[in-house]
Amino acid sequence: MSLPAILTLLEGLVFEIATWLVLVPKTLVAVIRRPRMLPALAAAAHGTSEEPPDEYVSPVLLWLIVGVVPGIPMIVTEQGPAWIAHGLLRSLGVEASIIAAATLLLLGPLSFATAQALVKRRRLARSVLRQPFAIQCGCFAPLFLGYFVGLAADFQTVVARYELVYGIVSIVALLGSLLWFLRAEYVVLRLDAASPLRAVATMALGIVLWAGFIALSRLILVMVSVYYGG
Repeated sequence: MSLPAILTLLEGLVFEIATWLVLVPKTLVAVIRRPRMLPALAAAAHGTSEEPPDEYVSPVLLWLIVGVVPGIPMIVTEQGPAWIAHGLLRSLGVEASIIAAATLLLLGPLSFATAQALVKRRRLARSVLRQPFAIQCGCFAPLFLGYFVGLAADFQTVVARYELVYGIVSIVALLGSLLWFLRAEYVVLRLDAASPLRAVATMALGIVLWAGFIALSRLILVMVSVYYGG
């Protein structure tokens, strides 16, 4: 590759990263205020809408930047959340643990996207899951962000001087993100299912599938850690 081509490539990369600094917060605020815009964002990102995603980033990119990247360092630390089996992740090494942590985090959007397909009796295929998965990434981005903010605040409660402040921040972040997530899921699923009962059923099935996927992933991590440990 010639030097001008490399510089052109770098120019595009720098511009994209620079625009993320503006568009990611804008998208996050817009999604939190109006979760019903997520289906349109997902459709625009996958070319199934006439309106290009020019003012906002895609839901998947939003989820990666605000919901996955900030959480990975906390997941693999010694004080990481027990449900993610941080002790097993640390035994895999740095690169493998990062990949495993990111894979664990995508189980949430995948579970709810699968639940959407099952409740509506659609076949499980790439074309069917693509757009619901993108929508669910938009729902899980604020949830994961609030969860990891609350987790970080909980870590800081060891500082006795500010224990009460950090405790309040942790509770507000965790409870606020959870309540928003439940509301956003209902809004988004109601738009897709056009039935309150079906939307609630999809949410319940999504939670069950998510718990099942987490349990299965923990079993796989145990087997992998035993293999590498031996």
